[in-house]
Amino acid sequence: MCDCILFNGRGGLTVSLIELKSSSLNTDRIRAKFEGSGKAALQILKNAQEMRPVFLLVLVAKDYKRYVKRSRLQKTKVIIGNKTYRIRLHHCKASLGDIHAKAFSNPER
Repeated sequence: MCDCILFNGRGGLTVSLIELKSSSLNTDRIRAKFEGSGKAALQILKNAQEMRPVFLLVLVAKDYKRYVKRSRLQKTKVIIGNKTYRIRLHHCKASLGDIHAKAFSNPER
């Protein structure tokens, strides 16, 4: 499971899955955490399926030193329900408000 799952119902339902990392950036483990958390969120929302939630996958890390890891993480596809999502990378100094503003100003969710 991810470190945090946020449900926001303003203007449609957005489910933010947030994973905090301080060291290891194992792509397979991170993808599994997002997929497991997405499945749990859908289970919580099973009675509200008409809301059609949009998922926002956020990985917050201290540092993305290796370009290869960063590139691999950005290309990783996470499947939740029948939709495919990409992981958004942010640094620890980012606020949740900044993350959401950036996510929704970019049409590719």
